[in-house]
Amino acid sequence: PARRMLHAAAATTLRQRRERGEHVGVRSIAQHVIAADAGIEPGVLDGYVRQAGDEALALGAWSEAARCYEALLGARANGTTTAEERASLHRLAGLSRRSNLQLAQAVAHFEAAIDLVGPEADAATLADLHLWRIRSGIGTKEMLEVVADRGPLEALVDEIEADHPELALSYSNLADIMRYTGRKAEAESFARRALAPREKGLG
Repeated sequence: PARRMLHAAAATTLRQRRERGEHVGVRSIAQHVIAADAGIEPGVLDGYVRQAGDEALALGAWSEAARCYEALLGARANGTTTAEERASLHRLAGLSRRSNLQLAQAVAHFEAAIDLVGPEADAATLADLHLWRIRSGIGTKEMLEVVADRGPLEALVDEIEADHPELALSYSNLADIMRYTGRKAEAESFARRALAPREKGLG
C-alpha cells in the first residue's frame, strides 16, 4: 500500500508539472498511474494511460502498449467504459501482444473484443477482429483450432465484399490459411478473389 501511495503521488506531481508546461511525457505519468493501481481512483488520470498506450504502440514498444491497454481493461476501468470502448482496448492490446509474438494472449484479446461487440456489430468491424484473431493463431501450431475456426470470417467477407473492396486483404489471408491447412484449391479461389478488386482498379 505504501508503494502504491508513492506512485500515486508521483503521478499527480508529474501531471501537475506537465500542466504547468514542463516537458513531462505521458508515458512517465502512465507508468506511475499503473503502478499505483488502487492508489488512484479509477478514471482519474486514465487519459494519460490511454495516450501512453497509443504512443507506445506507434513507437513499437509493444510490451508497454499492452500493459497500458490491459491496465485500462482491468480494475482501473471498473465499469467506467462502454462495451464498444472495451472492445477497442482489447483490439489494441491484441495487436500489441501479437506484435510481441505473445500469440495466445493476442487471440484471447481478439476473442474478448468479438464477444463484446456481439453478432449484431458492423460486419467490417467483426471481419477485422476475426481476421486478426486468425492471424494470431496461425503463428503457432498450438492454436490450430483457431486457424480452423474460419467460418465466421468467411461469411463476413462475403457480406462486406461489395461495400468494402479494400478489405479484399481478408481474402488474401484466407488464402494463406487454406494453404497453411493443405486446402490448395480453396486457397487459389480466395487468392483470385483477393486480386479481383485490384484488377478493377479498386485496390
